[in-house]
Amino acid sequence: MAVGLLYLGLRIAVWSMVEELTDTASEIMDIEYGGSFFNWQGHFGVKDVTVTHYDGEGQASKTYAMDRVVIRPSSPFWLLRNSFFMPSKYMPDEIGVTLEGLRDTADTDDTPGNYTNLPYDAMGCTDYLLTRNQIRAMGLKELRRDVHVRIDRQSTQSVNVGYALETAGVGKLSLDTTVDMEWPVRTKNLIVELGEAPLRSASLTITDQGFVGVRNAACAKEHGMGANAFADYHMQEVRRRLAEENLSYGEAALQQYAAFAKEGQQLVIRSSGPANLTFGQFMGMNFLQKMQAFPLQIAASGANPSSMQVVWSGPGPNSRAAGGTAPVPAQANATPVQVVQTAAVELPKPGAEVAYQQAAALLGQHIEVSTRLGTQRRGILRAYLPQVLTLELDKEEGGFTLTVYSDDVAGIRYTPVAGVSN
Repeated sequence: MAVGLLYLGLRIAVWSMVEELTDTASEIMDIEYGGSFFNWQGHFGVKDVTVTHYDGEGQASKTYAMDRVVIRPSSPFWLLRNSFFMPSKYMPDEIGVTLEGLRDTADTDDTPGNYTNLPYDAMGCTDYLLTRNQIRAMGLKELRRDVHVRIDRQSTQSVNVGYALETAGVGKLSLDTTVDMEWPVRTKNLIVELGEAPLRSASLTITDQGFVGVRNAACAKEHGMGANAFADYHMQEVRRRLAEENLSYGEAALQQYAAFAKEGQQLVIRSSGPANLTFGQFMGMNFLQKMQAFPLQIAASGANPSSMQVVWSGPGPNSRAAGGTAPVPAQANATPVQVVQTAAVELPKPGAEVAYQQAAALLGQHIEVSTRLGTQRRGILRAYLPQVLTLELDKEEGGFTLTVYSDDVAGIRYTPVAGVSN
């Protein structure tokens, strides 16, 4: 009877916490779920989850599905204490959240994407990105992607924050950071204090869980070459792609990546010096800005680290930033590849709407970006990637640098102002 009452009390507590969390999140998105759960380890959450984002006109813009959302406190007693005793106002010393089976409901098995979480996974195999069907044809069947987020205390003045994308049995990408932050911290103050906390270090760990060897063998067979020869061809294609994008990591860094692209295992990129940034500023940067925020070292498994310097000179002549195609000369035993070439585009008329794919032509220009959340952001376009824009906002809007992901962009308008030119 005691165990039954304990279970019932925990079940009610979990239901109450889940309702509170989903009610809070529903202010900015629509959340539906099939039911809540908990286990005797103190983990709890919801299953069969659907999350829908809406644009400024109230129309559904993106819908994501998850098998489960699992919340993992540091101790099984945390759930017990917060269920029957005085609920704590402070964060537990460790807490994690996992989104199991996260997927865009609009995607199909033939939708290109980075399902392996590994860099340049398709180079030498196909034009741009692999589909789930192409990966399964290589022999990798399970392609469920999980997203992990965790916060854990290192000391009373130091906290680790981690984020990872994992497709079990295929590949995993983990971003780990350490910040200076007083602990314990009140739960209601976590986001604000974490955003203002000085960032001390960051590392990116890329782990092959079986994809690299399978990719090299499968794509080598398509080209009529051995796996080792394909690894060399893969690097040739990576170098070509970097040249198209006017992007450089340095030769020593490419050699480290080449070892990973051939043997798999792990590739670690970590900061080797300080950065005068807060955690909030760092997370507001796009990927290239993050990579440029610190002095970096890179190392494949078992290798001595090499220096890495990320330099991007803007969209190149064959960048994927715009329309049009240009053929690439065929290599021996290789399938010719088509890449995208930037067309020469004149500046539009003031006030004109500009398609996202053409926004690269407005680098250095003043624009207005409408988001699907119903906001308008005005400033100078400082960086463009197919996945993200970086704006230096007007002074009256804060003057800071803002990253806007392509999925969140509802419209772009050219709004030139005096004294600003490309």
